[in-house]
Amino acid sequence: MNIKAKAALTTFIFCLMATLTAFVVRESSMYRISWNNGDKDEPTSQSSSTKPVEQNPPDINPQPEKIEQKTLCKKSKDGVMTACIGGGVAADAEGSITFDNPTLMYGTTTAFENVANWKVVDGKGTVISQGFYTVASPDVGIPGPFSAWLFYDATPKTASGTLMVYEASAKDGEPIHEVVFPVTFLYKIGKLNGCDELSGSKIVVYWSNMQKQKNEYDCEEVFPVTHTVCGDSSANQLIAVHELLKGPTAWEKTKGYTTNIPEGLTTPNIHHNAQGKFLDFSSGFEGVSGSCRVKAIRAQFEKTVEAGIGIGVRGDTNVILQP
Repeated sequence: MNIKAKAALTTFIFCLMATLTAFVVRESSMYRISWNNGDKDEPTSQSSSTKPVEQNPPDINPQPEKIEQKTLCKKSKDGVMTACIGGGVAADAEGSITFDNPTLMYGTTTAFENVANWKVVDGKGTVISQGFYTVASPDVGIPGPFSAWLFYDATPKTASGTLMVYEASAKDGEPIHEVVFPVTFLYKIGKLNGCDELSGSKIVVYWSNMQKQKNEYDCEEVFPVTHTVCGDSSANQLIAVHELLKGPTAWEKTKGYTTNIPEGLTTPNIHHNAQGKFLDFSSGFEGVSGSCRVKAIRAQFEKTVEAGIGIGVRGDTNVILQP
């Protein structure tokens, strides 16, 4: 082989080696970049020093989806009223609330003269309970907060029904700013459902009765009458207060039973202060006067609910029912 041929071969081998070296360097750089960006290949051997990616095991006992509290609040179509159901009440996947005895309702709205309404009916249209609530509106047309306790006053004939929260129009009485909740009754008719004479709870309420009174000057003498209510009321004094605020039944009135408690009071909250437990009303007792009547009112509450219980309005127990 002559000198020129050797030189050509040497040049060819040098170029080939340079090309292979450049290729190897390029691929190594690309692999390092890919590795640093997290785009790594899965290890192919258990003996590899690279830690395998951990996989969460399948949940063999999946928990039912929890319904958030926000599903228990609804707005009226016109956006004026927001009504919520509280007190830890349960709701199913369709948003139907479990109507307990009692059930707490609250929200914000506007209302003519700051008074609006609620009503619970069963599937046959029977009114289970109804009432009103006051709205603490800061000014006309400005929404304010409201709250009310809802109770059973009749036995549902169906397992489900409807709660309607609304304002009765000042023009024609038709519902406006209406919010509707489907409800499932926790208590209903039947021996095992806690809403009849056999299975319901017994509550003793106290009324005045001039026909039974031994001393006409004893204003604190009150007499017991037993009421049957839906559900288990053993740990809920609000049910007893509600029965007391409803006043004597038509039959009880024919037997001489009367109440000294003024009409129109809404069920209070039960709070505690330094003196102990007290019934905290939102309003009421305006115009109640006279030592004898004040003593009779206190006797009805203390006998029905708890001896020594205080009575106040908006947290103040010093301004009402003073002899």
